[in-house]
Amino acid sequence: MCQQEKPDDFRNDCAALCHYAKTFFGFGNWKADFWLIGLEEFSWAKETNEFKNRYCAWKKMRKAELVNLSAFFRDAKIKDTPDWSNQTWHAIHCLCEWTGLKIGELSKTNKRWGGTRKVRPNSRHLALIEALPFPAPSLGQWPYNNKDWRRFRFMQSRKKCRSRFFLERLEKLLNRLFTYGPKLVIVYGKMEKIEMEEFERITGIKWNHEPTARFDWMRVGSSASSKMSLLCHIDHPNYLVRFRGGCPAIKKVANRIKRLLKNRVAVRRG
Repeated sequence: MCQQEKPDDFRNDCAALCHYAKTFFGFGNWKADFWLIGLEEFSWAKETNEFKNRYCAWKKMRKAELVNLSAFFRDAKIKDTPDWSNQTWHAIHCLCEWTGLKIGELSKTNKRWGGTRKVRPNSRHLALIEALPFPAPSLGQWPYNNKDWRRFRFMQSRKKCRSRFFLERLEKLLNRLFTYGPKLVIVYGKMEKIEMEEFERITGIKWNHEPTARFDWMRVGSSASSKMSLLCHIDHPNYLVRFRGGCPAIKKVANRIKRLLKNRVAVRRG
């Protein structure tokens, strides 16, 4: 239960729910070397209770933008979460390994995945970030259109939720990207055309469009800084596995990212 507050106060307070939606981005630390950005967190979310537990866990963590993954799911009391054995995480881990990030094994004991302590440059930490704030089981399902959420019109569909929050979250996310300058940002999953256009407009980049992946460098830090972050947008890893050739397709994307990062390091040294 949330300290000194009703555990379901988000159901009676639109401002509280909107603050959550505009503030909570996921797990880890902005100082992480690598950012993985998905469309939304996976969850069955069949009952309001599950979101209530997440909401309370987040409030307990002082409503931070990024929180410690292990502590969050322990406090949220959601069984077997995160499920590191699922296909998406396995594919993403393979992508990271083949890219040469050296982020360690995929397990709850590996603090580099969504950890918040001892995060410093070159510590090979990953921030696990979501573009949208509410977890869902799939793109074809939206668990927030029942009577528990009826008073919030923006929760009636994923489209309305995206329309309400996506742009503001994107602007804040890119502000953090510019400030902290991770080495690599991998955005995975389908982005609507208008969202892609907004991403390009705000960042000033132009994706190098390829069948399964798009790449560009973004200058970060002060105007005088030469620091660059590599931004990649790829198809969802499950899509790559099922429809784009399986593991070889992921390996092809990984090799391209690896070459781009290597070339950038060579330029810096030169």
